[in-house]
Amino acid sequence: NSLLKEIFQREFVQGKDSLTSVTAMNLLTNQEIPVVISAKSEFEGCLDLKIGIPCISPDDAEVAKKMGLAFAEVIETFPDGSQRLINSGKFTGMTREKALNAIIQQAKNKNIGGFLTSNKLKDWLISRQRYWGTPIPIIHCQNCGTVPVPYDDLPVQLPNTISFKEKGVSPLLSISHWVNCPCPR
Repeated sequence: NSLLKEIFQREFVQGKDSLTSVTAMNLLTNQEIPVVISAKSEFEGCLDLKIGIPCISPDDAEVAKKMGLAFAEVIETFPDGSQRLINSGKFTGMTREKALNAIIQQAKNKNIGGFLTSNKLKDWLISRQRYWGTPIPIIHCQNCGTVPVPYDDLPVQLPNTISFKEKGVSPLLSISHWVNCPCPR
């Protein structure tokens, strides 16, 4: 958004943490969250932004205190190392794991989130060069070229009888009725 970019450029102070006039909205609580431009030049992984959680991060707590931002402790740690949520509304008293699952479920119910994903996920080969890899539903026809397997024939099932006697050759090559299937066109 060019308006946000303009505000951030105007309110950015080189080498200093900057509290901006922009706020983010916590969609579960409808609480406004201040947006801070950090003087820190590197973040974990390949991130260029992060959410600061002062009650679990000493660095975030330092920034919040320096900026005069109020925050509540939300995790209580017991001598045995177990943790429970405090000051967390209906999640108070839950273990972190139970609270995470309850929060995810609430986000799913409100259509504002769901299970965690990783920004580190990369494209991955869906069919490996081994017989048990995911069969790609494409038929190679000499006349028609590549033809998708008809929807009614999905999912493509691998054959049950496989011989692993020959090394360096796909075991599927010995099952001619599976490899040499008719063109659906």
